[in-house]
Amino acid sequence: MKTTSPLSHLSNSELLSQIKVLVVEERRALTLVLDQLAEVGRRRLYAELGYSSLYDYAVRELGYSEAAAFRRVASVRLMVEVPDVREKIETGSLSLSVAAQAETFFRKEKTQTENKNLILEKLENQSSRQCEKTLISLSANPEVHQKPDSIKPESEKRSRIQFSADNTLLDDLEKIRGFLAHKNPHLSMAELIQEMAHLSLDELDPVRRPSRKKKVPLEKTVQSRSCRASQDRKSALSLNTSQSQGAKALTPASEQQPCKPSTTDSTPTSAPTSESQTRKSDRSDLTLPLTPTPKPEAGKSVVAKTRPAAQIARRQAERDEEDFARAQMGLPRKRITVQATVERAVYQRDGGCCTYVSPQGRRCESRFMIELDHIVEFAKGGRNTVENLTLRCRTHNLWRAVQSYGWKKMAPYWGDRRV
Repeated sequence: MKTTSPLSHLSNSELLSQIKVLVVEERRALTLVLDQLAEVGRRRLYAELGYSSLYDYAVRELGYSEAAAFRRVASVRLMVEVPDVREKIETGSLSLSVAAQAETFFRKEKTQTENKNLILEKLENQSSRQCEKTLISLSANPEVHQKPDSIKPESEKRSRIQFSADNTLLDDLEKIRGFLAHKNPHLSMAELIQEMAHLSLDELDPVRRPSRKKKVPLEKTVQSRSCRASQDRKSALSLNTSQSQGAKALTPASEQQPCKPSTTDSTPTSAPTSESQTRKSDRSDLTLPLTPTPKPEAGKSVVAKTRPAAQIARRQAERDEEDFARAQMGLPRKRITVQATVERAVYQRDGGCCTYVSPQGRRCESRFMIELDHIVEFAKGGRNTVENLTLRCRTHNLWRAVQSYGWKKMAPYWGDRRV
């Protein structure tokens, strides 16, 4: 059965006129959508809903594709910086793709506002390829404006990554390949990046830090070796002394030679020395002053390193007294660095991602710019304990601070751009 189009009854002229009207309405609706996104970004509503950025909100909540969300968010940023862009987008003289390219160009080039208007006038009614050529011709550093990185899935377990690299990066990769050649002399680029990822995670990931061997400084290594050598020499001397004394005790008194007092002003003689005297002089080198073995300082015994509960409680009481004294003087609390064991436990418990949950029950789960956040604020007496610490992304860490201290105080930490 042949189906008919719902517009088949329109004449050619009616169809062409109606589509132009719809395009104008589409641009007007698009401009209204951009205005709405700009307001959502200004109020940071995406953070309250459990999204780490406006882009994340546009993809996961509004259902845009990654490319469509990027173009709209970039156009919103450009509209905030240059208000005249809104009219250009609504009239169609500036498309979303061109606006997104221009915003990326301005951000990389750090273009001033007065120059942005001049460049945007040249980009009016241009296609994406024409815009790309124009921007490269105006760039002070054309190498910066290369094609963006791309990740294309090839199968369920593999993806193809493409990016541009300069000669410096290539030289560094070859040096790293040379260092790792003893382990695998035929490393591919993917295997090389995987090895670098493992090394970086061993250094950065708090969960994997315990498996990393601690590097002992060279000075401490040499000092420890010299201390052990001096202890060995001392033990050898004490053993020889005890043996000689034991042999002397077993010798009859009649056979023992009487001790003669040594004279300090005796003149040296040129008589040849015997072999026993030579050996005795050689052994006399062992009686030189030796470096004393370093002893543990007071309060730094092995028991103190275990940090029992009583010691932790005593230290906590001292910090409470210090905080109280600083509060009496009108000074802020002294911030204490979070212990590595506490940080590691928090990362393991939270899975290394943001734990913010929106009022609708949506968890952020972002892994970008993860930070430790105090459940009870540090400024309000919160402690650096596993129970009082949680993982938050930068957006939700700041969002929670806004809820506690207000926009006025936290505005400098958000930056000038709220989108």
